[in-house]
Amino acid sequence: MDTELLLAIAILAGAGVVIAFERRFDAARARAAAAAAAAAKVVVVKVPESVPQLERIAKYDRPLDAALARESLGKVTGTDAELTVELADLWRGLALIKRELLRLGVPRDTRLEFVQNGVQVADSVMHLYLEPGQRYRVIKAFTDHDRDAHPEGEEWTFLRSAFVPYHSGMSWFVSFDGVQETHIRMQSTPEEQGPVLDNLADYLVAV
Repeated sequence: MDTELLLAIAILAGAGVVIAFERRFDAARARAAAAAAAAAKVVVVKVPESVPQLERIAKYDRPLDAALARESLGKVTGTDAELTVELADLWRGLALIKRELLRLGVPRDTRLEFVQNGVQVADSVMHLYLEPGQRYRVIKAFTDHDRDAHPEGEEWTFLRSAFVPYHSGMSWFVSFDGVQETHIRMQSTPEEQGPVLDNLADYLVAV
């Protein structure tokens, strides 16, 4: 077998390997894209405000999209009749959406609709999700379950929370100085701290 024939066979064999590799790469990329799409969570924001669509897009949609992009949490995907958002991380994304929309001045009865564990959920923009590592300031005084007062201007870093369904108890673990951990106990019933927890944006702001 002459040299030219051997070279041609080697070239064809190499091309076959490259084609097979590209096909496997394309298939893996398609699977990754499909998995990412399946993992994305869609949130529909219902803003009860009678403003022209273009005005709403400039006022809420574009600033929210920019905020989501900065944190790599998602994007605004629908700016027609409703504001639709696609999130990579549902809970962190919801916290950012609420914080940003409140900063932009949405009405307090704005609602966010999404699916959680197969169940349709309608959530108030006033019901904040506290983010670990985020520092908060009290903007309206409240009293916790232990009757400890939390005055306006108080600041602490939120560390984590724990919920006790049996007693409707909510525990916040925070740090005032970045070193020592403090336990703030709340109870999510109407006669206790339920009104505070349901309208947390009236009481706390991220700083």
